Amino acid sequence: MCVVSLNTQTAPKGSPGYSQCRRLLCTSAGLLLQMVTLHQLSVLLLLFSAGQESALISQDPMDQAPNFPVEMHYVKIGSPFTLNCEDPSADRGGRLEWRRNNTQQSENGQLSISSALQTHHGIYTCHFKDNEDVLRAVHLQPGYPPGTPVVHCRSNNYPEEAQCNWYLENETHIPTNFTATYRHGLFGEEQECLVTNMSCVIRGFALYSTHPYIFNVTAWNPLGRKEKLLQFVIEHIVKPDPPEDLMAWPSIEWKRQLDISWQPPHTWQHPILFPLKYQVQYSWSDGKASRTTGPYEVTGIKLKGLRPRTTYSISVSAKDILDNGEASDWSPTVTATTN
Repeated sequence: MCVVSLNTQTAPKGSPGYSQCRRLLCTSAGLLLQMVTLHQLSVLLLLFSAGQESALISQDPMDQAPNFPVEMHYVKIGSPFTLNCEDPSADRGGRLEWRRNNTQQSENGQLSISSALQTHHGIYTCHFKDNEDVLRAVHLQPGYPPGTPVVHCRSNNYPEEAQCNWYLENETHIPTNFTATYRHGLFGEEQECLVTNMSCVIRGFALYSTHPYIFNVTAWNPLGRKEKLLQFVIEHIVKPDPPEDLMAWPSIEWKRQLDISWQPPHTWQHPILFPLKYQVQYSWSDGKASRTTGPYEVTGIKLKGLRPRTTYSISVSAKDILDNGEASDWSPTVTATTN
């Protein structure tokens, strides 16, 4: 006989009983470990099952991606529209309904709206009244067809390029795309202009041509399309950006005189081959009195005959030296005070 204890051994070491006790002790410890392990595993499985059930209960079905096809449907704001849904089985007696955000919108398979509003935007689903199966899903997007684009073309980097910009006077409320093309003369080859943010850049002009360039921009969406043609001669749309780095300071040599300097706009890439001329505008007495002088073909002048100890506000504009197009906007003003 062997008594297994954590603290004592009744069988002497080396005796047959001692070996029997060791085997019993190891067997008992193994069974105890298996029991603990199985208990822990049962607890973990129970916790995992509870967690899964809790997760399934708390999960919002609207957060899941739709597992049914959704049709896109565009309608003009103010127009009537109708959505139809057919019963694929006759045994239910046609008990259908349309829903939007799980809210009933009709009591049968037909949903009719007399005048579409922007607030009608959303996903509409057709169901049998007694279950959640989706028979048809429609993403309704009310909006407007595009109006005629308003287009403006300008060259601030003559003769390298011209940029054409456009906008729509009214919002369409639905995705609207634009394509742009241009050609030289009525019978020139039509070329695509890459559209970026409702603008595109045209390069490679024929200078002083007797044939105008024809620019065409088309706005289109599922409800309609409109296009705008604009003819221009490159020399007529020249408008430099304002001069840069304008500075003014009182003359060291003479009283009642200001020295002024500036630089051509950095966007005008060839100021030597295609020079600019400049006008200078200055004012005093809080802008109540002003004068404009020029044009100058240099980037620095002296303003003479000014009032002593008077603060002047000064700005400069630029124009193509051959009078092509129009003058730039006035540069930001700087101030200086005479001695």
